[in-house]
Amino acid sequence: MRIRNNLASLNTLRHTTRSQQGVQGSIERLSSGRVLNRGSDGPAVLVGAEILKNRKLGLAQATKNIEAQVNLVQSAESGLGEVAKLLNKMKQLAVHAANEAVNDDLMRKADQLEVEYLLGSLDQIAKTTTYDSINDRLLDGSRGHRGVVMGEGLRFVEAQSDTPASPPAGFEVDIQALAEPARMFGSAPITMDLLREPITLLITDDNRNVSFDTGAGYLGESIREITKHHEEDAELYTAETANRDLQEVLVTYLNKAFLDNRLELEAEILDDGRLLVQHQEYGDHVSFYVNASAPGLLTDEADAPTMANPGKDIKGTIGGGNANGKGKVLTARPGTPAQGAAVAFDLVPEIVEVLVLDENGHQVGVENFQQRPDELIGSADNPKIEGYLHLSQQSVHFQLGDKRGDHEKFSFADVRASSLGKGVENVSRFASLADIDLTDVEGAQDAAELVDTAIDEIANLRADLGAFQKHTLERTKTGTQISSDHNLAAESLLRDTDMAAEMAEMTKHQILLQSGQSMLSQANQKPRNVLNLLQAG
Repeated sequence: MRIRNNLASLNTLRHTTRSQQGVQGSIERLSSGRVLNRGSDGPAVLVGAEILKNRKLGLAQATKNIEAQVNLVQSAESGLGEVAKLLNKMKQLAVHAANEAVNDDLMRKADQLEVEYLLGSLDQIAKTTTYDSINDRLLDGSRGHRGVVMGEGLRFVEAQSDTPASPPAGFEVDIQALAEPARMFGSAPITMDLLREPITLLITDDNRNVSFDTGAGYLGESIREITKHHEEDAELYTAETANRDLQEVLVTYLNKAFLDNRLELEAEILDDGRLLVQHQEYGDHVSFYVNASAPGLLTDEADAPTMANPGKDIKGTIGGGNANGKGKVLTARPGTPAQGAAVAFDLVPEIVEVLVLDENGHQVGVENFQQRPDELIGSADNPKIEGYLHLSQQSVHFQLGDKRGDHEKFSFADVRASSLGKGVENVSRFASLADIDLTDVEGAQDAAELVDTAIDEIANLRADLGAFQKHTLERTKTGTQISSDHNLAAESLLRDTDMAAEMAEMTKHQILLQSGQSMLSQANQKPRNVLNLLQAG
């Protein structure tokens, strides 16, 4: 019997101390609600929990970012709504000024004065529509892309939010083939002999059609009257003059029929007297059909539906990279230096007048010549660069997540009057909405067309903003919130205390602690018994 080392007591003390530590640990976890209170509680688990916590905080901030971005987009959309109201008022004034029957110059000047005030208000909205800073203008083009094209006949159309800015010299624009409309040529000149017997024509364009009979109605009466006039006095009213009048009557009737039936076609007479009908839109994506009861007027065969000669899309390069053509518009392909940038080339070969001079330099006449395509765009032997596109890119980055690549770019448009209504062909030569003038009837009619174009542009801009808000911002916000919830659940699983399991664990340690304390008392009785034995001796 030994008293120097009480191994039973020491062993019991060790277990009791462990139980006491277990009780203390359970109390700490229950009181804090966390399984992980320090790195030693689970180093590997702590790493995973911290990663999830960081992700959760990042997603929470991303959600706040999106909420602020939605407010910014709504501010811009509100400004566009006010611009739409101004444009609608301008349209009313333009239509009013075009009413020559009841308006005089004074009334049209009053309409023009009001339009000028409206244009000033439009520019003011573009200048003052901001979000959180007076310098963060949303609708003056400073937070989007701006393009300027240098070169005759070239016009900037659009760029995308991912289109890079141009180098200092600009992107080269090289037009290699001109756009052409769908066309159909008559095979014989328009003469009295050709129209002596009535011809029925059916012309179809995009599910719309027009049909007429050269022997019926006003057209038929006009043809018979011209023919009769010539037959009565062929010397005074020559066949050449009669045929020319027939051609003019036929073209006027055709163009009116196209306009009344909303066919995008136009008719004209060629120098050799043949009829030409062509589509108003350029490119190979539109065409039309003609069916005639007799050959010569437009088709080579009678009663055979014939498709017009297909149109052609423009071809060329922008910034040295290949581009896709659609009609007159050339768009740089993805992956090229100017990807997404689009320009239009509006020049087409025309008939030009050339003065005829005698040997002394005096004008003795005028000759008409048809321009060749290579005179406008050059050729393989004589290449020509048509112009240069200068593009600045200041599209806005919207941070939508917590990672570097979690962003989208959006380009806010320039809605100043000088940037709206561009590219509309008009007699008054208005280049943009800022140029409209209602002081004459022709100008008022042209102004109405430009205002219509501007209204369409603003409607499309509002649709783009709405789609960006709904499908990019709000849906991303929903996905971000769901991801944040899942990260929170995963972090909770690693970090938070399971109260029921921890209570059971603490109860176990408490029982072991009480049992150990009791056994420790028993283990200490052994040396005491030896002491009693020594005292008795």
